[in-house]
Amino acid sequence: MGGRGPSLTPAAPAGRDPLVYLTEGRLRRFYPLNHVDAPTLAGIRGSCAPLDLAPGEAMFHAGDTDSVCFLLQGTVIVEQGLTRQITAATEAARMPLSPRLCDAVQAIEPAVYLKVPLAALMPATSPTARRHALDPAVREAEDPIDHQALVATHYAFLNEQLELPLLPDVALRIRRSAEDPNSGVGDIVRLLQQDTSLSAYCVHCANSALYAGALAVSGLREAVMRLGLAVTRQLVLSYTLRRMFRTNHPALRQPLLAAWRHCCEVGAIAYALARVTTGFDPEQALLAGLVHDLGSVTVLQHLRSRSLDAATSACLSRELAGTVGAMVLRRWGFGPEFMVCALESDDWQRDPRPSLDLCDLIVLAHRHAPGATAGQPSLAATPAFRKLPDQRLAPCGRLQSIEDSATKIAEVLYLLRS
Repeated sequence: MGGRGPSLTPAAPAGRDPLVYLTEGRLRRFYPLNHVDAPTLAGIRGSCAPLDLAPGEAMFHAGDTDSVCFLLQGTVIVEQGLTRQITAATEAARMPLSPRLCDAVQAIEPAVYLKVPLAALMPATSPTARRHALDPAVREAEDPIDHQALVATHYAFLNEQLELPLLPDVALRIRRSAEDPNSGVGDIVRLLQQDTSLSAYCVHCANSALYAGALAVSGLREAVMRLGLAVTRQLVLSYTLRRMFRTNHPALRQPLLAAWRHCCEVGAIAYALARVTTGFDPEQALLAGLVHDLGSVTVLQHLRSRSLDAATSACLSRELAGTVGAMVLRRWGFGPEFMVCALESDDWQRDPRPSLDLCDLIVLAHRHAPGATAGQPSLAATPAFRKLPDQRLAPCGRLQSIEDSATKIAEVLYLLRS
């Protein structure tokens, strides 16, 4: 990175001197500007100017693919496989907007943004880069964060060099078949028979406490008939997802295992909540919990050739996992409601509409997952809680409906981990 600045952009609007308007503190609120070294940030301040965006005007134009934008003021509509409204100075606005990653960005009120050449964010080569100041929210007396690694990963993501996982072929074909009105049990069985371990898993699930009938089943056809096509599809996906969380890499084995356990716990709790909340499909809620943190897996796999400390890995996951996860789910053909879960399940204060949505269930499941108490507001202060029809609390402060569902949650966890 050094001190080489990016090419000059148009002059700043009147009254917005970049060196005054674009303070270091303001710019370091954005990813990955919170990790670049001081000379690079100075180069951006000196050569990139704030730009105005009128209501209805598009942020990106032809030829903008080699730049990224940061929203400084106002509100924009972002199309990324789903429609999102992003307002400056919010957590969502910390991520850069890129024509490589967004279909369109349009202002809905007067806005101000900063356009930065992508080349200006190229990862530094000097080992002194990691000692520069970072986001005050994570600054410590002795900075433990490897900022070079974070900038390099952000750059790879913005430059479309981050390899996104593909949905395993058998899961993709079974999903398509289950959604095809012309397909039947026989078509699903023929696909499952191509994977012996997957077939055995479906039979095991059909005989589990969660789905068992009066008599045990021994054949795959009987198992699929008991489970139904929709549940079989969900179980196949959960089984193939579990494989993605496995690795022989010594530095990644434990973080990926912890991520899978977390997804299982959130999924199981969301399943239990959906069972007692009108208007929700428990299987869909379970699936949303299982896929909500796919971004962490993708980012960690990208770093398998580097030995990163826990603090750096956690910081990177916090900054990139949601956006990367939404991109993976879009590629896999998941609907917008699942993408929202990847993007917003850590936002305890999200409140997009008066009624509960799928992401609200995942937020509440997060709130009740083991080890997820640090930094959280009280349950009563969470908008998702205030939308619940059943707000009874147990003496321990958790939702009574979740406490009453302990056995069902345990059954789901056993199924996912067996």
